[in-house]
Amino acid sequence: MSATRSITLALAMAVLLGGCGGCGDDPAAGPDAMLPDPDAAVPTFSDCSADDESFVRNAYLSVLGQRPRSQAEVNVYVDIMKQVRAMADATDPDAGASAHADAPDPRAVVVETMARNPAFLDRWSNVMMDALRVPRIEDQSADSCYGFGKRSTVDDGSLARFVRDNPGSAGTDDGNGRFTMFDLLRSALVLDDVSPIYRAHLYVLVSRPIPAANVPPVQAELARREDFGLVFDSAYLGRDIVCLGCHNSEDAITYHPDPALNRHWQVPGLFEKSIYGDSYGIDPDVAHAPFRYDEFVADIFNGEDGQIQPWGWDSDCGGFNPSGLSADPAGIEGLFGSLSGQRLTVMELEAALDRGFKSLAANGLVRGADNEIADKDAAFAYLVSKSIVLAVWTEIMGSSLVIANYFPRNEASRDLLQTLTDNFITNKFSLRKLIADITMSSYYNRKGPNAGCGTGPYNMPAVFDPWVITDPDPDRHLNGPGDGATALSGRTLMQSAYNALEWEKPRFQTFPEQPNEVFVCQDVFNLSCSQMNSFCQSQGSCCVAYDYVCANPIEPGDITPRDERNFQRGIGVFLKNGERGFRGLDFQARLVWENRFGACNKPSGTDYIDTILGSVTAATTLREVVEVVKDKLIGQTAISTTAGDSGTSEAAAIEAMFGVTLDSPANGVSDLEASTRLFCGALLSSPQFLMTGLETVPGGDVPSLTPTDYQYSNICSGVSTAGLSHDLSISCSGDTLSVTAP
Repeated sequence: MSATRSITLALAMAVLLGGCGGCGDDPAAGPDAMLPDPDAAVPTFSDCSADDESFVRNAYLSVLGQRPRSQAEVNVYVDIMKQVRAMADATDPDAGASAHADAPDPRAVVVETMARNPAFLDRWSNVMMDALRVPRIEDQSADSCYGFGKRSTVDDGSLARFVRDNPGSAGTDDGNGRFTMFDLLRSALVLDDVSPIYRAHLYVLVSRPIPAANVPPVQAELARREDFGLVFDSAYLGRDIVCLGCHNSEDAITYHPDPALNRHWQVPGLFEKSIYGDSYGIDPDVAHAPFRYDEFVADIFNGEDGQIQPWGWDSDCGGFNPSGLSADPAGIEGLFGSLSGQRLTVMELEAALDRGFKSLAANGLVRGADNEIADKDAAFAYLVSKSIVLAVWTEIMGSSLVIANYFPRNEASRDLLQTLTDNFITNKFSLRKLIADITMSSYYNRKGPNAGCGTGPYNMPAVFDPWVITDPDPDRHLNGPGDGATALSGRTLMQSAYNALEWEKPRFQTFPEQPNEVFVCQDVFNLSCSQMNSFCQSQGSCCVAYDYVCANPIEPGDITPRDERNFQRGIGVFLKNGERGFRGLDFQARLVWENRFGACNKPSGTDYIDTILGSVTAATTLREVVEVVKDKLIGQTAISTTAGDSGTSEAAAIEAMFGVTLDSPANGVSDLEASTRLFCGALLSSPQFLMTGLETVPGGDVPSLTPTDYQYSNICSGVSTAGLSHDLSISCSGDTLSVTAP
């Protein structure tokens, strides 16, 4: 085991940290050199994108949160890119010009086609929940609203369209019954407009208050508002009111008129002045007045439904009492954007965000000559849009475009953030097009350092790591491709492992805690199993509690909520506002990771290893088994015979692990399953699996043991059924395909 891990790590680091042989001379870079010389004879950083195969592998992980299922699947998407590119290059013999001058970018076609895979919904539902800081555990857990749906299937986007086009304050439904945020999230992703998610979540946010312990009512109310407000400021606005005194859109202590010395690059527009009336902020209690809980929010955990449920959703997501509200119990005259008064609630805040989204969609952000923003709702919605862009960028790229004060530290980061946000608004808040824009940027799918591309090893604007300008060596004041290498986020890492192994996901993976409904149905109302079942059948209530307590109780050996919570906490998954997780496995986190995946011991059922070993015949060699496992887990089939730093080659380490040579019959291994799972565990702990952000190694030939479902013809057929994006058509024939324009 140790030999295998040593050679795996050695090979991985050779890929990730390879030398820069063949690089040109270093540029004369200094603190004021933010961009390479556009007139340089050698390629600039924007010319250093890796090939199509590398793009497909990286994009698949970005879009679907898992690695391609086979080399054959990669080949399908690479062929689609080639076909689309050929379409753009084709010439109309009569016109003497391109036959398809408006042909889309092949990368955009592949990304938006991948997004039609059902895995996209689960992947990005979870990312959106983490971006919104949806608590997964303890008192504020939103499992009853986000963990379970009330509708049996994902719709065609009609629910999200209804929410987008109607105010939550009306409380009327779409005629299709109750729903939860679980349903709305998926509907919005199908509609490809995330604005309804951010509007609707405002109601969920205030329906999960902190207990506030034994404090007087007014102090409890203010404490809850502060808690809601801090989450809102961070997740929605990308601001901290306390920090505005030193860093805002009008001024900053790190601003300098000399661009070479400036460390504060704000997106144009006096957003804080528009929203708070003062660029330097206002009293947080005043700004957070819309997060009123007292009188307005129904206590859903004590069976209160409230006067209305926004858009007719299920009361598990929150009930509210907008009628008859008294003046603010703390006597606060609230102010936020276009809202003011002593009876503010999230109902008015949601309406303001709705107006802002609609204004941006129609007109974009209109800035005055003095950079002021007259439309306060549009200023609000623009900051929300920017926060969404930042969340998606950070999930995909691993680093943020802003620093801790929520502002970019250099011009390149600012320009990129503004461009992505403006495009996101132009595309009507399309997540798919935002992901495509990110993957088509010059910072994505970079050639590795060993390719020697560009004017030197550090030839990129400092977008990945803006702090390099403090390096004593001026030649290192820019970023290089190695700065883009990053660990996968904890949730993506976890989900990619389960998908690769084809394990059934733990019952409590989304919310690693006993469902809140158990507390309500069993503890508050003291219902028996028969009563819970009756309520479930007649009213659709207590169904989760019935399943958890009665129909499918936890059995010995099952992964419990505590087991899952400890695992996720250990690898850095977001759990709640006080445990936002981390990215990258330190020593302790690796122990937690390897405790679950180090031996690839399946929890139950049949997994990918079983499928592969079930196809082994007397003629199958060990090499064939190793190739197909490597293909599925890390996208490589080649087996190196070159000795690494440990003095052992990959081939020799694998042969030592299995006890036979690679070209021996696989059935000759004394315990083929145990050895294969041990090999699997080594791969899952390797940098090739744990990391992303660089050019991938070519996968090689399609392994002979590739399962039928993952072979070219079946993958192509599946893509054809789902359809290509951009109104393109695809036809499949054996191991070939063709793409045609409408």
